Amino acid sequence: MKAATMRRFAAALMLAVALMLAYPTVGTIWENQQAREAAAQQTQQAETLKQQQPEKVVQALLDAHAYNQSLTGIALVDPYSATSSEHDTAAWDNYLHQLADTDVMGRIRVPDVGIDLPIHHGTSDEAMRTGAGHLYGTALPVGDTGARPVLSTHTGLRSATLFDRLTDVKIGDTFYVDVYGETLAYKVTRIDVITPDQIEALAPTPGKDLVTLMTCTPYAVNSHRLLVTGERVPYDPATDPAPTTLTATTNPVDFILNTVTPLPWYMRLMGVASLGALITGIVMVIPKKKRARSQMNA
Repeated sequence: MKAATMRRFAAALMLAVALMLAYPTVGTIWENQQAREAAAQQTQQAETLKQQQPEKVVQALLDAHAYNQSLTGIALVDPYSATSSEHDTAAWDNYLHQLADTDVMGRIRVPDVGIDLPIHHGTSDEAMRTGAGHLYGTALPVGDTGARPVLSTHTGLRSATLFDRLTDVKIGDTFYVDVYGETLAYKVTRIDVITPDQIEALAPTPGKDLVTLMTCTPYAVNSHRLLVTGERVPYDPATDPAPTTLTATTNPVDFILNTVTPLPWYMRLMGVASLGALITGIVMVIPKKKRARSQMNA
C-alpha cells in the first residue's frame, strides 16, 4: 500500500513537471498559430477583393506607388524607442489610409525559418506583439525601385516567437511579401548589426528594390538591431513552399512543420522534456502487475 501511494505521488509530481514545462511552449504555439491565421486571412481577403472589386485593388496599389514616390521629410525613428509610436499629423493619417482595405497591410513569410506574420501599419507595441510592424517613414512594401520598406517586430517575447529565428536566416535565403493579391520575392543579400542610433543604415539604395527585416539583438539583451535585407528577384510559385491559405494548415504534416519550425531550440527541448515527463508519469500510474501482464501477452 505504501509503495502504491509513493508511486502515485511520484506520478503526480511527474505530471506537474510535464505541465510546467509544456505551458510556455503550448502558449507560444497558440499565439504563433493566431498570427499565422491572421496572415493567411489577409491573403484570403486580398484574393476576395481582387476577384470582386479588381478596380479597387488596382487603385490601392497605384495609390501606394504614388505614396512611395512622394515620400519625403519623414524622419525615421528606431521602432523600439519610447517615442516610435507617437504620431499625430496629417501625414500619419494619410499613411493609415494606404493599403487599408484589408484587416492588415500584408503578410511577411520567411519559409526557411518558419516566419509567417501579418504586416500592420506602424510599429506600435500592439502591432509588434501580434505580427510585424511596417516602419512609418519607409516605403510601402509594394515593390518599387529605389525603395526600402522596413518590417520590424520583437525577438524574445514569452508569448510568441515572431522574429526569434531571424538570426538563422542566411545570405541567399528567400523571403516573400504578400500585398493585395501580389507576391513579391526577395533574396537576402545583406545581414547587418547596428546600434539604435544608426538609423541612417535604413536609407534606400537608388536603383534597387529592397526590403529590410529588423529586430532586436542579441537575444534578451536587445542593445543592437539586426537587419536582414533582401533584393527583389522574380517570383517563382514553384519554389514558394509556404501555404498561402488557411485551409493549407489543416494538412497534419504542414501543421506540425508550421508549429515546430518557428520555435527556438530551448522550446523544442522543453517540449521533448514535457512529453518525456508525461509518459513517465503515465507509466508510473499503471500497476506493476498490469504492466507485467501486458508484456507477457505481447
